[in-house]
Amino acid sequence: MEVFLIAGMNSMPPDVSKIADHAKGIGPDRIQLNTAVRPPAEDFATALSEERMQTLPPLFDPTAEIIAEFRANHANHIQTNQATTFSMLKRRPCTAEQIADIFGMHLNEVSKYLGKLMRADQIRAQRERATVYYAATDRNEKDHADI
Repeated sequence: MEVFLIAGMNSMPPDVSKIADHAKGIGPDRIQLNTAVRPPAEDFATALSEERMQTLPPLFDPTAEIIAEFRANHANHIQTNQATTFSMLKRRPCTAEQIADIFGMHLNEVSKYLGKLMRADQIRAQRERATVYYAATDRNEKDHADI
């Protein structure tokens, strides 16, 4: 069972306790906790902090596991270039730091690719609080063949 928690909506202690009680009644083999770590479709959907998420697993039976990706896993074996960076941004918004971490690249190299993609109007930057995410624009797929 996956439980998706949003700050101010269902993350207050009484709310989480009710969710945990319902989960116990269902009797899942596993319980996974998630939150909005990427830019959400709705402005009101705010992520819980990693610290807050760490306090919640013991409330569940069985003890929940946190699946929210607060830090990306290194994938130094992946070869990347502008095209692979763009391909990833078509699937999900990411910060420059996340891209660098995922591909094991230096931030300067990521910035170079992001700059080229932005100048070509293939990606856009969007600010969520103090964090800048990059995402593919809504242009037609065939327009992107010139990467």
